[in-house]
Amino acid sequence: MQPEHALAIVGRALNRASSAPGSLPSNRDLRAAAACLLTAVPEPALAAERVQLEAALAARTLRIDAAFEASLAALADHLGAQGVVAQPEPAPSGYQPNVVSRGVRLGRTAAALFVLFYAVQGLFADDLVIEFPVRQRSTLGGALHLHGVVAWTMAAAMLCAVAVLVSAVVDHYDKRDNEAAYRRFAARGYEAAWTLGIVAILMHCATLVLVQLRG
Repeated sequence: MQPEHALAIVGRALNRASSAPGSLPSNRDLRAAAACLLTAVPEPALAAERVQLEAALAARTLRIDAAFEASLAALADHLGAQGVVAQPEPAPSGYQPNVVSRGVRLGRTAAALFVLFYAVQGLFADDLVIEFPVRQRSTLGGALHLHGVVAWTMAAAMLCAVAVLVSAVVDHYDKRDNEAAYRRFAARGYEAAWTLGIVAILMHCATLVLVQLRG
């Protein structure tokens, strides 16, 4: 807690007559504010008031009496004389970070590592194989063997898929209020993956057609 926030809490407690019932601080908040004021005020200053507040905070039950309020007011005035201005704490936004289950995180991480390894080994071998679940051999065959630029294009599509898979895991550990940015990133990643994948297949088909025409 910052001193300016502690001053705001103490001010609400000291001005009970003018404060609405719902705006009065809880004992927990008042304890935290008093402890913050004790930390903010240098040790030699207001020794008697410090002793009074420390004794009150050490008690199991916080007793708010005239002596306690006078000590609080003295510390608050001391900070006010130093230029510290009371500022209420910002209201909680109600934001809850996105939570991804452990199973989903492990599954996505494993899938991302597999796709990445598969793409890299295919590029090194210059033979990136894309299997199709077909019962009968089509004109393209049961699998596509991509080489050269076509393989690199398909590998780029696979890397986009890896980025989408990993983004959900990163989102779990990122506690900032930016889930919308992750959703946009995933949507763009899906679009890029599908676009590059379709382009790679069309390039492969065009290559096969050219080979057949020349043959």
